Amino acid sequence: ALEPELLLLEPDRQNLDKAVGYPGRIVEAALEMLVQPSKIVHNALEDVREPLLVTAVTPNQRARSRHRELGVILNPTIEEAWSTVTPPDYTGLPPRKAAFRFTGLQALEGSSVQFRVRSNRPLGSGTLTTHFGEGDAQRLKLRPAPDGEPNEAIATFTATDSGRVVFDLRDVGGRAAETEPASSITVTRDLAPQVSFLSPMEDSFVVAEFAFDVVVQSSDDYGLRKVRLFTGINGEYDDPVEIEFEGVGERRHKLSEAISLLALAANPGDIVTFYAEAIDNCPDPNVSRTKM
Repeated sequence: ALEPELLLLEPDRQNLDKAVGYPGRIVEAALEMLVQPSKIVHNALEDVREPLLVTAVTPNQRARSRHRELGVILNPTIEEAWSTVTPPDYTGLPPRKAAFRFTGLQALEGSSVQFRVRSNRPLGSGTLTTHFGEGDAQRLKLRPAPDGEPNEAIATFTATDSGRVVFDLRDVGGRAAETEPASSITVTRDLAPQVSFLSPMEDSFVVAEFAFDVVVQSSDDYGLRKVRLFTGINGEYDDPVEIEFEGVGERRHKLSEAISLLALAANPGDIVTFYAEAIDNCPDPNVSRTKM
């Protein structure tokens, strides 16, 4: 609030009319002026958003102060903000853009995270400070894009660990915002795939002359790369039956293979064992295996 103090010409009066106007016009505003023992009166002008011309007058208009010009300096503030999370290419997921409320953000490890903020002022070069894990804080440039709006600034980083981000906004004159908004960032990990046998059941009995189906079910949160079925006799395993997926890969798959004990050359008393493994499409692949 602005508090201009003017000499009281008629100190016995408890109230003055204050005429507050913009250049070229006057807006009447009746405000109580408080009288101090030093014969100084004052009041507060609140929510000032534009330059003002202020004059104090007595109710009978016989006394008038000189004009007081009040200039306005605007601090930059964030009026709107957006986040764009672009998952890693191997997921095949599209970018996710949404309004950002500074209440937290979630992103898969390796995602590109971009913040874009819109201010009430043309912006200069601010900073986005990231605090991730136990490492030192990183300071990124938060400034308008060369082909963007002058009152919008962007900053981009790769999500590697959970932590928090702090926004330091600066206008073209270097004036800082009164507050530094902050938000938490939660980084999720690519989980290992799940794999299990649907058939046969554990410790099953089969007839040597008949083929039976071995069915493997597998799934992954972002996509499978390979599913393998291993068959062994008395602990010795041949090359596996392998299914490999191109591109992003399926998220769920069921592998079914007909097995004949005669084709395996299994003899009475031999122990036939199976196990399966699933590998996901993460650049640093996760592998899961079943029990034998």
